[in-house]
Amino acid sequence: MAKVSGIPAGGDSGGPVMSVGRHGTEVLLGVFDGSDRQRTAEAGEIAQQLAWIRSVIRR
Repeated sequence: MAKVSGIPAGGDSGGPVMSVGRHGTEVLLGVFDGSDRQRTAEAGEIAQQLAWIRSVIRR
C-alpha cells in the first residue's frame, strides 16, 4: 500500500484520515466526508465509533 498526500476527490468518502503518531505508528483520526477537490477536505469525527471500527479491523 502506497502512502500519498493530497486532497481527496470523488469516491474517497469514507476513506481513512491518518496521521503518524509516536514511534512511527499510524493513527486513525477520522474519515473523509467531503472536499472541494482543490484545497480543503472535510473529515467526520470517529470517537463514538472507534470501538466498532477496531472490532471490524480485527476480523
